[in-house]
Amino acid sequence: MQGKLFCMQSFLNPSKYDYRDFFSGSEWEKYGQLGHQGRKRKWLRGRLLAKYALLECLSRPGFLSVGENTCEIIKVADKNLMEYSAWMYQNARILSGNHSQSGPRYYSWNGKSTSINLSITHSDPMSFVYVSYAMNIGIDAQMVFTSMDPAFYRQNFSQCEKEWVYSSTRDLNIPETSLFTLVWTIKEAAVKADRDPNLSLWSLPSLSVQVPELQTGFLTLSDKYWFAEMKLFDVSINRLEGINHYRGALTSYRNHLICILDLKEK
Repeated sequence: MQGKLFCMQSFLNPSKYDYRDFFSGSEWEKYGQLGHQGRKRKWLRGRLLAKYALLECLSRPGFLSVGENTCEIIKVADKNLMEYSAWMYQNARILSGNHSQSGPRYYSWNGKSTSINLSITHSDPMSFVYVSYAMNIGIDAQMVFTSMDPAFYRQNFSQCEKEWVYSSTRDLNIPETSLFTLVWTIKEAAVKADRDPNLSLWSLPSLSVQVPELQTGFLTLSDKYWFAEMKLFDVSINRLEGINHYRGALTSYRNHLICILDLKEK
């Protein structure tokens, strides 16, 4: 695993900056069609962060090629977006590899495809973008579950997953809600990493995680404004079509778990 994790925490204010200049006409039209202000806010923050991540990669040779099994975390503020001109943002485009909303995405620059791929996730007021040369990558961020309706756990987790949560809670003294959140983020990140256009978030209940063997201290929750230490792990997921194997990275920030997966060669 080799990439960069960009994080932006902001309620962007379009009345303060004319972000329209940062997008092409078709992109801004899509923004206008979103309707709900919450969706608009997430889309705007995520796309600006993703474009900024590409510009950082293009302007800093070797930026993504430093060290194996590393995932640097980069926090981005509103003011950082202004380090690049509007026309550069307009020429940084985000494309979908399988024409789905959940699958892997890649960049084009000035009308030409790049070798840099990305995955985006949101959890208000934050957006996260993971960029890498690896093709099959996915990221998900979730606030740690509070008490949920029992039907949610019954419908979305396999018996093996639930037994693993209960035993790990007992053996490692980790709250059940944290472990269920971990399994959920792994599933969502896996859907985004897979290039199968038939997979979507509706597929989550059909995926069964062969949960990793955890060591004491693996799952550390940060409720502060800094990230917990990034932990690497391997995980496999059962699908109807077979088993996929992933290299994963896990961190936390402000009571959110952030999981990144890189699909190993099938």
